[in-house]
Order: sequence, then C-alpha cells, then structure tokens
Amino acid sequence: MADHREPTPIDDLAEQWLETMLELTPELHVHLGRPGRESDYTDHSPDGVAARADAARSMLARVRDARPDDPTDVVTQAELVRTLGLELEQIEAGF
Repeated sequence: MADHREPTPIDDLAEQWLETMLELTPELHVHLGRPGRESDYTDHSPDGVAARADAARSMLARVRDARPDDPTDVVTQAELVRTLGLELEQIEAGF
C-alpha cells in the first residue's frame, strides 16, 4: 500500500492553475466531465486573451519561485513550467 502524500505548495499551485483554466476556459468543464458551464465559452476577444496571458505569466513566476519538497514536486513543477510556457508561446504566436 502506498504511503499517503500530503499536498505541497507546488501541488496547491497546480490546483490553482486548474481552477484558473476552468474559469478562463469553460469548455474544460465538459472535457473533464464536470457539471455546469455547458453553455459558456472561452472569451477569445483581445481582453480574454490578455487575461489568459496575464494569468499564465503570473502563475509561471510563482511556479518558478517555488521550491520542490520531493521528487513528485520536481515533476509537477517541470510540467507546470512546460505547460505555462507553451500557453504563453501559443498566445504570443496568435493562436
């Protein structure tokens, strides 16, 4: 039986990013099988894109400043940096 792992600050950042993405990209609710927001759509206006970019930049800075507690955190942090960086690259490229 695996040992129970207490959530770390990096785990909390990952959860916060998921909640941010669910707020800014409502279609994820349907994709992840979460009820609610089925009739809402992502704001693709310049303001909506700017909000996603600002959120990604802010979270990327927080993730980079975080210190991993264990090997799981190292992987989580690396994946968050990769995902957030890709999000910003896509926005900057005009996707």
